[in-house]
Amino acid sequence: MKWRAYGPKAVLIELSPDSGSGGSQVRAVAQALEAAAPEEVAEWTFAFETVLVEFRTAGNVAERAEKLLEWFASLQPMTGEDAPLVEIPVVYDGEDLEVIARGSGLPIAEVVERYRAPNYEVAMLGFSPGFPYLR
Repeated sequence: MKWRAYGPKAVLIELSPDSGSGGSQVRAVAQALEAAAPEEVAEWTFAFETVLVEFRTAGNVAERAEKLLEWFASLQPMTGEDAPLVEIPVVYDGEDLEVIARGSGLPIAEVVERYRAPNYEVAMLGFSPGFPYLR
């Protein structure tokens, strides 16, 4: 893990790339912060392999970042089984469905099944509150 100052009250922490582990380190850090964020941490924002941590007050960002890195390194990576499964009802009737089916040479039912088959992970929330980026 690496970090860099993001102003006088925040750090951007780059977590180790998950190498296909499905965001296990990011999930572990998120769960730890939700459960027991250090008192000096005001808020945090996650992306695919980074977390922006804002402190309540300005101070020694380097010392605070190093403490966070030590804490994060002690966390156990999470498996997909540790994350809750949320089913989202989806209707497959968009105008592009027929275009995708025709372009892929698959029947519409097969296109729908291929989209529905995997479990997707919310890797981060995006530009609009609650807009999930899935992987």
